[in-house]
Amino acid sequence: VVPDVVALVPRTEREECSFELVVDGQGSVPAPLLSDGTLRVLGLLAALHDPDHPGTLLVEEIENGVHPTRLGELLRRVRQRITRPGGVAPYRQVILTTHSPVVVAETYRADPDALTFLDTAVRVDPDRDRVSRVTVAKPVQPDGEPGTFVSPRQVGKYLGTAA
Repeated sequence: VVPDVVALVPRTEREECSFELVVDGQGSVPAPLLSDGTLRVLGLLAALHDPDHPGTLLVEEIENGVHPTRLGELLRRVRQRITRPGGVAPYRQVILTTHSPVVVAETYRADPDALTFLDTAVRVDPDRDRVSRVTVAKPVQPDGEPGTFVSPRQVGKYLGTAA
């Protein structure tokens, strides 16, 4: 996911744990010098591979700090760690939120049923003379109301493939 990284080397100094990344052609880079996006990706990958804490992993705006050209690879790594209900190994579910058209397009291409569009609706209760806002979950469709679907043209545009 992070280009040219060949190793992660753990370090312990004065009872403090840290690490360095070994970058091809550049040597070691200590954790404090890494970008927020690189640290975020490493944290997510570590959480995905944690055998002591299987279950559900929630990631808010997975695209934050990640270059758009690297999002597809990151999402492929996430998908590799998901265990379907009733599958082998400890159950791993990953729930992502995003505002990124790249994340939506890549997820739609790989598994359209994995996407859910969340919309705000107004609920009126005439008996109590009350109005409230609620969130409504809808499946993402190949066509329909703008903002609730992903077209093949959008998928091709954001992933650099022909529609």
